[in-house]
Amino acid sequence: MTAAQLDRRGSWRASKRRNEEAQRLDSKKKKSRASRAPAVHMPVPGKLEQLIKTVPGFDPYADADDCYFDPKKARAKLDFFEKKLVLVRGRFAGQPFALAPHQQAEVANLFGWFRKDRTRRFREAYVSEARKNGKSTRIAGIAVAELAEPTEAGSEIYSAASQARQARLVFRPAAAMIQKSPWLKARLRVWKHSIENLADPLTTYQPVTAEAHSAHGFEPQLVVLDELHLQQDRDLYDVFRGGMAAREQPMLISITTAGHDRESICYEVYGHAKAIMDYSRGSDRLRDPDFFPAIYELGEKDDWTDRSLWRKPNPNLGRTVLESFLEAEFRKAQASRAKENAFRNWHLNQWVQQAIRWLDMREWDLCKCTEPAPKGAKCYAGLDLGITRDLTAFAMVFRLGQKFIVRPHFWLPDENLADRIRRDHVPYDRWAEMGLITLTHGRTTDYQVVRSKINELGRTHKIKQIGYDPYNADQISKELGESDGFDMVMIRQGFISMSEPSKLLDKLILDTNIHHDGNPVLRSHAENAAIRKDPAGNIKPDKESAAGHIDGIVALVMALKLASMDVGKSSVYARRGLQQA
Repeated sequence: MTAAQLDRRGSWRASKRRNEEAQRLDSKKKKSRASRAPAVHMPVPGKLEQLIKTVPGFDPYADADDCYFDPKKARAKLDFFEKKLVLVRGRFAGQPFALAPHQQAEVANLFGWFRKDRTRRFREAYVSEARKNGKSTRIAGIAVAELAEPTEAGSEIYSAASQARQARLVFRPAAAMIQKSPWLKARLRVWKHSIENLADPLTTYQPVTAEAHSAHGFEPQLVVLDELHLQQDRDLYDVFRGGMAAREQPMLISITTAGHDRESICYEVYGHAKAIMDYSRGSDRLRDPDFFPAIYELGEKDDWTDRSLWRKPNPNLGRTVLESFLEAEFRKAQASRAKENAFRNWHLNQWVQQAIRWLDMREWDLCKCTEPAPKGAKCYAGLDLGITRDLTAFAMVFRLGQKFIVRPHFWLPDENLADRIRRDHVPYDRWAEMGLITLTHGRTTDYQVVRSKINELGRTHKIKQIGYDPYNADQISKELGESDGFDMVMIRQGFISMSEPSKLLDKLILDTNIHHDGNPVLRSHAENAAIRKDPAGNIKPDKESAAGHIDGIVALVMALKLASMDVGKSSVYARRGLQQA
């Protein structure tokens, strides 16, 4: 064998050894990645029908009508995530996008249900969970899946957010996932602000922000709205909803954490989703077979300090949400009401009432006492009038030494009651059935019904005075005072009039010296209650910053203002008399 042949053989052997070593290292890396992969197992096809029923509080079969579930279509979409997408963020970067069980249930429902004409069943979805549960990455994956395998030719796909930074949080991982996949790179082209399908250049994906006017004329096939609670108005939502009319089977998906503003488009959609969940559990409140709700939250009656419940709003607990992080944030929340609200909002996915809540509901609940108001006890009352949207509240306060017993009454017009229930997410119908609210006929509260009830109460209780806000109260205050003989005291809603009794209420609750009967209407108003402070440290209930009705608390504060005249010489009112602001 010649020297040249020996050199070639030596080079071939060296090359072979290098290839074998590279293959060995590659195999070792794959095994290492597999050992670090999240413990998520794709469901077998026969169990998909059960998987889609694991969405909390929602049974997709309950309102399916003639729609049907196609496990092959659902499996194809799930396989796309695991086989075509790679995670690009965090400790799982570089691993296949193995959806967590709750994410599998969502994707299988959204893309596995069809009508009898083979078009998609679900046209809108609301998915809500606490922070750091993988919402933005999931949105990016859904957008890429629809872009690579479009439902219709010329599909327009958008991810929308309130700010450009938030929109980029979805676009960037979508672009990165494409770059990491040879299969996707061969089919999709990534530009600076968009991505297009090479086989169908009219099929595009773009991130957009809240400049809703620029969205007019769009015909979206798929829209994913990221953090809907941050939208300051409903314009972008409405524009996309209107544009979807041009498509045969469009879909709008809102993925968000709970917010504060109960007048927002997010709370409106949240209320719609909750009503649909009620229907799937047997209620006849609302039926909408085209809408998919998936809400992971801590319930209103759940104890937020119970760590065993933290998985409810955090379905990815232990995977993308670490228990050690939640524990650290929880300890901070225990030291401050403001931090408590932030913790419950961000990490427990609760619609907290406002940035700084006034009353501690744990302390409020400790004041529950069902003892009856004693006969002959002095009674002072506060009357807060509502016309159309607000409730009318009449709070009676009976004094027993240093203790006060509260008994409230409420009225609400019955017209558009279903709309009120959906808007406020409050069970007015159930409360009315329980006798906790009196419904008056018509669009506005019938004050004659209110007057009649107050007179009835006056015949059984010794009502010494009734405090009232003069706004819209001219006629009924004159009738109650001049015609019916009640001592009516005008109490304006300024700091001078309301600060002392507001502070008194706070103190009575802390000392458990105020007793209520657990009335759920009054409790909801106490939970909603927010306060406003002036530079001098005076406080008063603030309806504008409260996220819900607080009429019962306002009426209670006015009643306490009058009742505090009877607490003895230490009372500022006993020394100087009433002042009006």
